[in-house]
Amino acid sequence: MVVAKCRLSLSLNAMKHIILFLILIIPFGCGAKTSWAHTQKEEIQKALLEATSHDIDPYIIIEDPTTKHFVQFIHKKGKLSYSLPDINIGADNRKRSIQFHKTMNIKYIKTTSTDAITEKKFEFSEWSHEFKKSDLDKATNLAIGVFYKIYGHKENIKLNIIKGWQ
Repeated sequence: MVVAKCRLSLSLNAMKHIILFLILIIPFGCGAKTSWAHTQKEEIQKALLEATSHDIDPYIIIEDPTTKHFVQFIHKKGKLSYSLPDINIGADNRKRSIQFHKTMNIKYIKTTSTDAITEKKFEFSEWSHEFKKSDLDKATNLAIGVFYKIYGHKENIKLNIIKGWQ
């Protein structure tokens, strides 16, 4: 009788450990852990690669749907052009933007353009760079870096990838 009671106690104790293990492990997943940033990076790189495989001037906008912060790329004539309008950055992020873009060798340009509706000329400034198809890693790291290094977002942010054609 004592032996049977001991086995039952051991069995309940083992079951407690298994249940505790399952409670702790299921929410965090099993197997190799893939970080959010790695998955997001792959999605962005895939979208940029897809854009470079079309000849109809596709564009990619990567945005945080909550804050509306974004970066944009357009593929023209075999190159992927990065553009981040200065007006989007805001005064509070400007210093970080200058530091980050300088480390990535991205140029700051001022441009004059014409409003398509009013036909009035206006000036705007942006960070701009052209990437070759072989530089997709750098373009991807730039896009992700804008959200982390300039806007100060955390790793758990979910970015939207918007694709289209001009």
